[in-house]
Amino acid sequence: MSSSEAPSLENQSIIVTGAAAGLGLAAGELLAKRGAAVTLVDLNTAKVEAEAKRMADAGLNVDAQVVDLTDRDEVQGLMDGVAQRYGRIDGLVNLAALYQPCEISEMSVEFWHRIVQSSLDSTFFTCQAALPHMTKAGYGRIVNTSSGVVLMGGAGWGAYCAAKAGVIGFTRVLAREAGPAGITANVIMPGLIATEHALETLDEQAIQVTTAMQCVPRLGEPDDIAHPIAFLLSREAGFISGQTINVGGGMNYL
Repeated sequence: MSSSEAPSLENQSIIVTGAAAGLGLAAGELLAKRGAAVTLVDLNTAKVEAEAKRMADAGLNVDAQVVDLTDRDEVQGLMDGVAQRYGRIDGLVNLAALYQPCEISEMSVEFWHRIVQSSLDSTFFTCQAALPHMTKAGYGRIVNTSSGVVLMGGAGWGAYCAAKAGVIGFTRVLAREAGPAGITANVIMPGLIATEHALETLDEQAIQVTTAMQCVPRLGEPDDIAHPIAFLLSREAGFISGQTINVGGGMNYL
């Protein structure tokens, strides 16, 4: 599909979390290229501001916001500020997460809470704070993020799997509750994607074993995730809600 044939996001106000690198950066840039006014959100001030400047210098409509997504008040301020600036919030993409392994037998309560807060609590806070603005407009698109690790049950990923499985259940309920207001909510479930952080975490053998189990035997690229996100944010995706879209190269988890 060429850019001229792709669903337009012209003049849409879209918030992307975890946008300083990896999947969030790829999604934010693609959405801006599709015509959206994109608010890039991250806790890494230097990176998110540098990426926003790079995109703005290329003529894209982007803004950087540094927000602790585990702080409910900061999240509320973010949503209210974006709604005031653009007049509405059309789309929300939750890609922020901590990707850290730890076996259950060695896991501290503090580690558990940190991982769950970064993926599940932040998703709850952002969705809840965006809902009134979307409901008022009678329109909204929400895309949350799970992980193929949820289906695989990889050793060392107990807290991460629990949080990402929670995102799926939460989003199904959100879709049911928000649907009458014209809001859709879906989940993207990425497989093994060649982000800098993932490549640092996994060794070459793990990558080879994983890709060999896929129908498409290669590492995914961040754009492989960004494109389905862009579609789910479009008006053309208005009859898709409460779904989990597995984007993992046809991985067989059984």
